[in-house]
Amino acid sequence: MFSDLALKAASESAVFAAHKNLAKLSLFAKNFSELQGVPGKSIAVPVYDLSAAAAFVAGSNDYGTGSNEINGELITLDQHLVKSISITDVEEAETGIRWASDSAYAIADMLTRGVNNYVFGLINGTNVELSATTPTSKATVAGLYAIAEENDIPVDQCIVALKPTQFAGVLSCLDYTVYGSDDAIKLGVIPGLYGFKGFVCAPNLPDGVNGAIIADTAIGVASRYLFPGTEGAYPQAWSATDESGFTLGFRRFMDLATGSNKFAGDCLFGAKLIQPTKIVRLV
Repeated sequence: MFSDLALKAASESAVFAAHKNLAKLSLFAKNFSELQGVPGKSIAVPVYDLSAAAAFVAGSNDYGTGSNEINGELITLDQHLVKSISITDVEEAETGIRWASDSAYAIADMLTRGVNNYVFGLINGTNVELSATTPTSKATVAGLYAIAEENDIPVDQCIVALKPTQFAGVLSCLDYTVYGSDDAIKLGVIPGLYGFKGFVCAPNLPDGVNGAIIADTAIGVASRYLFPGTEGAYPQAWSATDESGFTLGFRRFMDLATGSNKFAGDCLFGAKLIQPTKIVRLV
């Protein structure tokens, strides 16, 4: 059994690893939650797509003539990622708390990388019709502002996701005094650049897509903790939730025949392009 201290260390390490990979997704509108869920369940997300405001005209455009322009999109929890490792009881006795925290970190890292792969993989030519030329200079990077506005995507409400080569090109145009923090190095995120909500490094974009301009309401992501179906089946089962609300589950049990301790993590989530017309692929 993990001690209380080992469990605390494992949870904190898992949250840190999750934050590292989920920092890019946390810029999107989302429905992360630590509530329990089951595979196949759908989460409703409201979508606002309002028509333009117009001059007051009694009877045709007054305080009571509005219609319901708020739609609901369902995000199904159809993605269930699992990563498990094994260690003998002798090995665990020798490593203790450090093994628990390091293992939780490694498991969380692999799970949240998988979440990134799935979410950014949705931005492909089949799902997203709009496209523009990949920027190759400081001037063309700044020109993404105009591309966003031309496609009715509010610049301050969208992010620019770029593959590593293109993201490095943006970094080469800047100095530390411009983006003002080390998030670009640690997390691959440059907040507030050129008026955008942020630039992010996204190595998991599909082949042929070098980047994307993405409204923060264009993609919905939902996460739930998958509680073990049988109460008490695992000696230890718990969840870890990062600051954005994204939740990972952990289970620890033992193979009595081999004396091996099993430590597993899982992630139950779903993602959907809610407003694909608010995304522009950079090719």
